[in-house]
Amino acid sequence: LTTAYVAVLSHCSWTVVRWLAVSGLSAASLDVSGLSTSGLSISRLSFDLRLCAEVVNGFTGCLDPDIIAAHVTNGLVDAFGCAFARVWLVEPDLQALRLVASSGLYTRLDGSFARVPMGCFKIGKIAQHCIPFLSNCLPEESWVKDRDWAIANNIQGFAGLPLMAGSQAMGVLAVFSTKVMDPGFLEVLQMFSLAVTGALASALNHKAVLANVVQNQGPDDDAVDGALSESLAAMLGQQTLSLVGTEQALPLVI
Repeated sequence: LTTAYVAVLSHCSWTVVRWLAVSGLSAASLDVSGLSTSGLSISRLSFDLRLCAEVVNGFTGCLDPDIIAAHVTNGLVDAFGCAFARVWLVEPDLQALRLVASSGLYTRLDGSFARVPMGCFKIGKIAQHCIPFLSNCLPEESWVKDRDWAIANNIQGFAGLPLMAGSQAMGVLAVFSTKVMDPGFLEVLQMFSLAVTGALASALNHKAVLANVVQNQGPDDDAVDGALSESLAAMLGQQTLSLVGTEQALPLVI
């Protein structure tokens, strides 16, 4: 199983910004393609992947996007020791992102970044250009809105990942750390974001189906049942369903 994970991870890529603390390079930006796991601790990688699985199990089957996002940010803080984690989702009009979960240093959802216009600030740019971003010297970055905040809270690492649905971002996952983020954790984080994206996509589709049912409700139950049946058929498509359970004979009532 570990070998399979490593094979998948070897195909991941990151745009690494000021990777000073890890590699000692002085370049402001470095594009790393096909990051190799040969120098990483396989045991640590396996441990982090197990932690990811535990976090994912916490929101598996959930169809509420906000609850899923809260599980994600809580898991990153509690399981991985991140100082701060947030999730934004793109609004239906694609013009902005809405903050739906925040854990760690701040848990409120009504601050200055509660709504981020598409293309604005680092979060909006990540969503617009669909490119992950990393910095391991956050206080020195010119784009940071409040450097004093980063210094006061000893924030060193920042990773932002677009949550991709096809060719378009449906949201952004952002993680802040008081420690340098090593390559192994970043690869695990990228794999974790794929599971998060799948869960959020299912939940948002479910939410859209329910909204469509409510909108098309008729004056009688038949109209409601018909709309629900059509919506379920559209959602399930050509999937083959199997009944899992046991059979039990019912008593004959005469």
